[in-house]
Amino acid sequence: MPVKLALILAACAYLWTITLARVPPSRGHIPMPLVFLLCPACILTPTVDPSFSTVAILLAPINAFVYGLVGICLGSLLRLSGS
Repeated sequence: MPVKLALILAACAYLWTITLARVPPSRGHIPMPLVFLLCPACILTPTVDPSFSTVAILLAPINAFVYGLVGICLGSLLRLSGS
């Protein structure tokens, strides 16, 4: 169960990051606290080129890794509480 939850959260986090990168700032005004909640790796955008390729290669995998770890922790807690 922890691995499945980790994979699901990592895939969702990767897609969230790619979606946030594709939405132009003029089209959707997303509050910055919400952006940083959905994409913790987006904090690096002032120091990294925020082009789509940089987001897809660097930021999205970091974000997926963070949410994958959260999934492993949640899955392990759920498994321990169910035992």
